[in-house]
Amino acid sequence: MFRLTSRRYWDELKRDVKPIYTAVNATVARAAFDDLAEKWGGPLTPASVRACRQAVRRGAIRAQRASDRSDG
Repeated sequence: MFRLTSRRYWDELKRDVKPIYTAVNATVARAAFDDLAEKWGGPLTPASVRACRQAVRRGAIRAQRASDRSDG
């Protein structure tokens, strides 16, 4: 995702992406993505938005797996 965004935005974008990766479930990840998309809608290219959406899906899958492990 960072390769698709200007270097000058990387530090700020990194802070804004972290809540997506650290979300405890898909709902929280989606809310974090919506916040990111609202803030970065201008500077992000469509490829970057696709990368974010994939990150949300991966984060949701990881959260589900972690939840399944803790339940079992």
